[in-house]
Amino acid sequence: MKNFKEYLEENKKPEKTTPVKKNKFKEYLEETNPDLANKKIIKIVDDTPEAQPLVEFRESGSVIQFKTLNEDKWNNLIYLNELKGKIGPKGIDGKDGIGGKDGKDGLDGKPGKNGSKGDKGDPGKDGLPGKDGLPGKDGLPGKDGLPGKDGLDGKQGDKGDTGKDGIDGKPGLKGDPIHRIKIKE
Repeated sequence: MKNFKEYLEENKKPEKTTPVKKNKFKEYLEETNPDLANKKIIKIVDDTPEAQPLVEFRESGSVIQFKTLNEDKWNNLIYLNELKGKIGPKGIDGKDGIGGKDGKDGLDGKPGKNGSKGDKGDPGKDGLPGKDGLPGKDGLPGKDGLPGKDGLDGKQGDKGDTGKDGIDGKPGLKGDPIHRIKIKE
């Protein structure tokens, strides 16, 4: 599709040097975009290539706007919802892109369910001996034992010191005279 400048170049009449009439843009639209040509044109300017200043376009919310470089005010050109045309054919699939970088590791998954019980394993090796335990508490006192047997007589001890004289005894009863007494030493 040719742009507006190309359209003007093809349809320019060399013998005339007068500015193009205001409906020239509308003619261009009727030829290139009939749906748009029927819309209300807000502003038409002298559209000869020599008189046409550079134009800027922008999307502002729901409308496309334009202004020349020497203007400050933006002018509404067409509402975006009015630009809808027929749905075009499906485009060709694009080329595969260059391989991307590996992504970050994902979060750990939830633990799985327990599996079925496995076969009995071989007996394990004997472990190392354990450490000695702490001493136990004292037990309760035992019952009294039976009396022991009498012991053997001990050896005779050393001769003791002579004792003190005893206190005089009480007078005895009158007895029969004794004639002879023998004292054993």
